[in-house]
Amino acid sequence: MTAIAERPAYADRKGIWGWMAFDWAAQPFFTVITTFIFGPYFVSRLTDDPVSAQTAWSNMATISSVIIAILSPVLAP
Repeated sequence: MTAIAERPAYADRKGIWGWMAFDWAAQPFFTVITTFIFGPYFVSRLTDDPVSAQTAWSNMATISSVIIAILSPVLAP
């Protein structure tokens, strides 16, 4: 009998399609929550002035995106 560690782990076609369907179904939820619910809620609580709150939210998103873009190649496994 072959040990589990010696057997290569390959996903069958049905398993791959299952994970693809799961990701396709789950991704819109996170996108909607992050974009249309969390963003406006956070901005409404950030300051009293909606324009400066939107500016701050945009600046934070830009800075975090630049940090991710710079560090991703370095920190990727």
